[in-house]
Amino acid sequence: MFQSAQALLSLTKPRIAALVGVSAGVGAVLASPAPAVAMLWPVLGTWLLAMGSLALNQVQEREIDASMTRTSQRPLPSGRLGVPAALATVGLLLASGGALIAATGGMVALGLGVLTLVLYNGLYVMLKRVTHFAAVPGALIGAVPPAIGWVSAGGHLGDPRLAPVLFFLFMWQVPHFWLLLQAHPGDYEKAGLLSPAALFSSTQMRRLTFSWTAAAAVSATLFGLFGTLHQPLAGVALAVLAAAVMAFAGYNLADHGNNVGKSKATFGVLNGFATLTMMILVLDHGLSVWHPYL
Repeated sequence: MFQSAQALLSLTKPRIAALVGVSAGVGAVLASPAPAVAMLWPVLGTWLLAMGSLALNQVQEREIDASMTRTSQRPLPSGRLGVPAALATVGLLLASGGALIAATGGMVALGLGVLTLVLYNGLYVMLKRVTHFAAVPGALIGAVPPAIGWVSAGGHLGDPRLAPVLFFLFMWQVPHFWLLLQAHPGDYEKAGLLSPAALFSSTQMRRLTFSWTAAAAVSATLFGLFGTLHQPLAGVALAVLAAAVMAFAGYNLADHGNNVGKSKATFGVLNGFATLTMMILVLDHGLSVWHPYL
């Protein structure tokens, strides 16, 4: 029973899904004029929906996962879990997550949740087999969850303050995936999937990844232009972080030994950068809008 529970947890990737839920929470916070417990419900709903989507992806790609070193020990290819149990889990998570989002955020929020499923479990799964650059349109997936939180908290999709948040997460997602590819060289190709690594030399791939990483870092300095950021110190903090990320990535992605290890290190730093950026946005909003409640 304990092993089955472990397999189900591994199937749903709760920690990765939690990051998706947190990004929805950031959107809810930024759209809210005051702190409210109700903001937790769309976060929980998005988390459940993300777990269901991630589990469904493992059902869809169980044969591909079996052929890649990085994924061969996942519950389905390793035989720790059967497809019927996995599909039952998927159905429960998608239904509960969708119902919670609809009940607390309305039909627009639910529509955005359905859009993430279509993009991830439909479009992205298909594109990985037909184009080497599936990560670019696939990056749209990571930009949707904050919009779910934003709408659930009463914000409008056309509000310009939301745009740079979505753009930053879109830009961040592409080098995030490409660094993962470089940290596990050959895995994708072994599974018969397409990636830029099959088109470019390792040096060219690192240069391409650095260029996109630098663009993602720069995009984190644009929040003030759209009214998303209010405190000058927050803008300075983001600029310093962006410069540090570009310097770190520039050094680590240069052509000088242990490129796999350096790709893993850059992957970790890039993830930390996204987390810190979201934290700064929330703190800035709290100081600017919520200070009477703090």
